[in-house]
Amino acid sequence: QYFYKHYYFLVQASMLPLYAVITFILFKGPKLFYAEALVLNVYMIGFMSVLIVPINFLSYFLPNGIISLLEVGFLLCYNVATYINFFKERTTWWVVVKSVVSIIACYMLFQYASNLVIYWLM
Repeated sequence: QYFYKHYYFLVQASMLPLYAVITFILFKGPKLFYAEALVLNVYMIGFMSVLIVPINFLSYFLPNGIISLLEVGFLLCYNVATYINFFKERTTWWVVVKSVVSIIACYMLFQYASNLVIYWLM
């Protein structure tokens, strides 16, 4: 838990190119280039980092389990809404499905990378 709270941004920033590859592969189309997927992911991670600060402030008043659920709920809704707005010309339900797959893949990649870094530091 300590690692995730203190090194979250560093791990997210280092994983950004891989997140962009996942987005690029899932939403591949004639109008989407890798650079656009990268910028989209930079924007999303930046806003998510700003969003997590007030949610973590609630940890002074609420238990950690509730805070974690709030984080996941807000981030899931935000990511899906951002993908829907970015890919307006595509079918909404298909964008939602691909968004959830992207979020799960990025989360699993983040967990794997974080565990590698923790293992390497220990």
